[in-house]
Amino acid sequence: MVPVAGFVSAAGLWRLPWTVPDRKPAHPEERYRSLFVHHPHAVFLLDLTGSFAEVNPACARISGRTVEDLLGSRFADLVEPGDVVRAEEAFARALRDELPRVELAVRHRDGRVLDIDVSGIRWLVDGEVRGVYGVAQDVTERKQVARDLVVTQQLAAEASQAKTDFAARMSHELRTPLTSILATVELLTTTDDTTERDELMAVLQRAGSRLRTLVDGVLDFAAAGTARPEQEVVDLHATARDAVARVAERAHRKGLQVDLDVAEDVPRLVRDHPRWTAQILAHLLDNAIEHTPLGRVGLTVSTTTSASAGPGVLYRVSDTGVGIDLAQQEQVFEAFHQGDPATGGAGGGTRTGLGLSTVKQLVSISGGDIALASAPGRGSTFFVTMPVEPVVPDDSRDPVT
Repeated sequence: MVPVAGFVSAAGLWRLPWTVPDRKPAHPEERYRSLFVHHPHAVFLLDLTGSFAEVNPACARISGRTVEDLLGSRFADLVEPGDVVRAEEAFARALRDELPRVELAVRHRDGRVLDIDVSGIRWLVDGEVRGVYGVAQDVTERKQVARDLVVTQQLAAEASQAKTDFAARMSHELRTPLTSILATVELLTTTDDTTERDELMAVLQRAGSRLRTLVDGVLDFAAAGTARPEQEVVDLHATARDAVARVAERAHRKGLQVDLDVAEDVPRLVRDHPRWTAQILAHLLDNAIEHTPLGRVGLTVSTTTSASAGPGVLYRVSDTGVGIDLAQQEQVFEAFHQGDPATGGAGGGTRTGLGLSTVKQLVSISGGDIALASAPGRGSTFFVTMPVEPVVPDDSRDPVT
């Protein structure tokens, strides 16, 4: 025992009660072994062939293999094929005492791919190089957080740019009919010619209608991502008739024929989102009339059955307009998309606005699908499939709207 405190007397060394037992300093090899075994990261020795000569329990935990499985196996066998060359280069650098540090992708026994940060130094015994001493840290979670941060930053940048583009294009879209309205009003105040006044009134009416369509589109587009109205019992036949009646006058002013065909097996009463359906049909018909200089537009309603959604209704809005090039067809659903006139794009090169983008949002959140068939000079047909719940006539849970 080693005294902590005491004093000397004739009887010799008197020890106070507070003493501690003798402690012999740990052997360096024991300290190394404890650090090796209990290290939180994977610690290992690789021989000159790159095979595991010794591994700690963390190696087994990170790799999903047992210590026995690892011993004698090659480190490179754990590494993903794309990183094997980098792993071998790092091993060679460590043998040259260059202290390499490299990030590698390794495959866990359960199939997961992990990211590890590996550092290596030469393993010397009596001055002779025996291999490489390595430490590996699992940085999968940290790398994923970094990747998620990059994606988030990209999305934020894209959202910011989208807002800027939206504001710029919306400003242009609204200014055009507003300028036309103001100029027409000014001309009306300076002319007494009846024929000219009638022509100016027609221009004013068209510009006002265009402005209303734009404003409605903005409001519908803003509401499409958040609104979740309850389904109601609705007369589907009346909804189709109302949609066509709404655009008939505008179509006739352009000399276009408007057709409506509702198949006999389409149920009259269904449980549906009446406002959304009306908006979808209105935007599609407006779009068809806008980009059809001659001929006709039409709405066809029929039944359909989907393996995933069950019974539904198929709306087909077709026109004999300029058509849309295949390269542009996916992009027409983007807000304020503009086609390329050199490739026979939509509407003589242009389909701008929010109508089709709003339609896609409404169809998506309603659980439906939308598709497009078109070719330059051959018109376009939009196919919208919407799930609906037929209602028997005596179902009085909701009034027919």
